[in-house]
Amino acid sequence: MSTSRPPLIASVVCLARKLQSWSEWTFDAERTGSLSLYMLYICISRLLIHPLHNFPGPRLAAATFLYEAYFDILKTPGSQYNYQIDRLHDIYGPFVRVSPEEIHVRDSEWFDVLYTGPGHVRDKWERSNRANGSGGSVASSVPHDLHRKRRSAINPYFSERAVAELESKLRSKVDLMCYRLRECAEHDMTIDVGAALTAFTMDVISEYCYDRSYNCLEQPDFAPQWKRLMSQLFEGVPLRKNLPLVFRLMESLPSAIINRLIPGINLFLDAKEDMDKQSKAV
Repeated sequence: MSTSRPPLIASVVCLARKLQSWSEWTFDAERTGSLSLYMLYICISRLLIHPLHNFPGPRLAAATFLYEAYFDILKTPGSQYNYQIDRLHDIYGPFVRVSPEEIHVRDSEWFDVLYTGPGHVRDKWERSNRANGSGGSVASSVPHDLHRKRRSAINPYFSERAVAELESKLRSKVDLMCYRLRECAEHDMTIDVGAALTAFTMDVISEYCYDRSYNCLEQPDFAPQWKRLMSQLFEGVPLRKNLPLVFRLMESLPSAIINRLIPGINLFLDAKEDMDKQSKAV
């Protein structure tokens, strides 16, 4: 016995499916239209009624963060917005609206207005603060009170007395670096000064904070992999600021996949894991 539908029923079913697909398309179109209207409303409100709307600056920068993203991500060689801001000051003066939520000031006399000292509570700006990519740290604490509490826990380690006690260790690292530089000079070797200074910084910080020096200064070429890693991490700052969702997705990936996507990042991941284990053990 044939199980095919009668022509009339088949036609009705076909029409119903077409109506369903059309209604879904209409619903998607309505959602798209609503989203477009909402985005248009946001742009107009930023340009006309936002508290910063009277400040000078490019209208596109006032309307959308994409202006900043273009210079930091797409404009070769990347991270160019700081230079663009300087050019904007030449055009618009000392106060420039450089994004929908941000005013940039190039006026030394305004320094004391911004850095007013104790008694003036200011929260950090979350959008800019998230660029450091260290959620949960002191540096990433947006609310003033939270930052103050977290900072108070480490204040004793950066007191005048603590820094004075660190002097002998600093001198030993400086002496070692100078010895290595003289050694390279005697053998007519080319020196990557950036790698040498990075090695010095890594040795001081690792020994003071984790009681175990990485001994980068003792390596023949000053462990240049750390300098390359630092450059990679800083190059990612504009991406973390403008595309935070991408980095959240990447951070959720297994380490093996991240290593394939970002060559050399395993050095950072291994150090971070080691630090986490040491911190939990305290």
